[in-house]
Amino acid sequence: MISAVPLVVIIPTHSENTEIGDTLESLSLCRRPSGFLKTIVVENGPVCYAEAVVRRLASANPHLAIDYQYVPLANKSNAQNEALATLTQNCLILFTDDDVRFDENLLVVVADAAQGFHTGVVFGGPVRINASGKLPQRLKAAMPSSMTGFPADRKRTPSYFLGANYAAFSNDVKRLGGFDPRFGPGSKLMASGDESMMMRTMRNSGFEFRYLPDAIVWHSVDYSKITDEVMVDRRYRGGLERGIRLYLQSSDEAGPATRHLIPLKVQLSHLLAPLNRAWASVGWPATTRANAVSKAAYHQGIIKGWSLHAA
Repeated sequence: MISAVPLVVIIPTHSENTEIGDTLESLSLCRRPSGFLKTIVVENGPVCYAEAVVRRLASANPHLAIDYQYVPLANKSNAQNEALATLTQNCLILFTDDDVRFDENLLVVVADAAQGFHTGVVFGGPVRINASGKLPQRLKAAMPSSMTGFPADRKRTPSYFLGANYAAFSNDVKRLGGFDPRFGPGSKLMASGDESMMMRTMRNSGFEFRYLPDAIVWHSVDYSKITDEVMVDRRYRGGLERGIRLYLQSSDEAGPATRHLIPLKVQLSHLLAPLNRAWASVGWPATTRANAVSKAAYHQGIIKGWSLHAA
């Protein structure tokens, strides 16, 4: 008989996020598989009110076995690494966010899929949107799937998973070196992509990716707060991630001699960015203008990310 997979949920939280309580309330309504061990809430950065919320909900929901941890450094990747370091046995970890809601069957679906495995596989499911406010249509094309829903095409099986909804074995993540603090919220370089870098590391290491269409979470998005400035910043940080990754990839695959060979189309986009912004300000339709500006910010981020390492 195959024993139940030990399952731990890790939820990093930072600053004054008002939704951590609702996230835990939603988790408390989920069916728990027999191997469920605990929920780790790891607050990172300034101490806010997460601990009080967690203590209250832990008392009301002892079945969640909530373990509150605090890490002073405001860095999501580092916080997840610190939480992983407290685990002494190999567990299946459900990585998620502090502003999501869970399908009641999520934990059971993930645990059932992991039966018989202990390494070399990562599981992930859909991320739907729990929306408030009105979607700004002019910005939709520039939005990441965490704001519009994942996978975008429900008829196709995705080849990667979002950070709000995937599971992997703790020993695997540790063996791969954990999460890279250069990426994700709290990155000193301001680069996004903590989970996407982990996905790429797993894929390059030969991991099997298993998509679970019934393992669903809903990500809260307030569209009224998504402005042109927010999207430019988001795209710029995504460009930083891409630029750093391109540099590291060129260095790993072909050595230092190719480090200056940043893709020509990126260089051209960077050079034309001021012109694009000028054009965008004089008569382009709103959607075209928003796409041009966000794309310019993305490519400028790539140039900056590359130069941070190539200098």
